[in-house]
Order: sequence, then C-alpha cells, then structure tokens
Amino acid sequence: MNKLVEEKAGESTQTPNPLRDGVFIFRNKSGDKVKLMYWQRNGLMVSYKRLKQGRFKWPKASADSLSLPRQDLELLLDGIDLNKLKRVCRGRLRKNRC
Repeated sequence: MNKLVEEKAGESTQTPNPLRDGVFIFRNKSGDKVKLMYWQRNGLMVSYKRLKQGRFKWPKASADSLSLPRQDLELLLDGIDLNKLKRVCRGRLRKNRC
C-alpha cells in the first residue's frame, strides 16, 4: 500500500488525474474490510472501514477497475449489493422513461 501511495502521489498534476478527482477502493480477500484512498487538499487520505457483519458486495465488472457514481459508492460502503439493487423512477409521469 505504501508503494502505491508514493507512486500515485508522484504523478503529474498537469493532466486530469483520477487520484485527485476520485477515490481508490481496495477490498480484502474475505470482503468484510475496505481501504479508501483519496486526495484531500494537500495530501493523500487513507480511510478504513470494516462491516460489523456481512461482506461488501462488489459490483460485477469486466475489467480490473470500475467507475461508480457517488450514490453507488455510498451504497456500496453501506454494504448494499448493487447487483441486486432495483432502481425506482420518481417524479416521472410517463412509464419506461427513467
């Protein structure tokens, strides 16, 4: 983890950098703990979360990395299975237009 932090911190700030614009999440093998790495004003912040019970249900992805909207990230960190989540349309008058 330390090597990854140092490597990412040394990258150029001139070009768009997902490190400064997003969050990297690392899950342990058993799936009950995650570490989050993100840029906070003047340095990298590393946070740790462990579920009291259950496991983090990782969304299905075809690649090694995945991009999630903020709302999905919050649900994921609450232990909600995004693969089984059913989206509900609200405030729409016409059917089938979400």
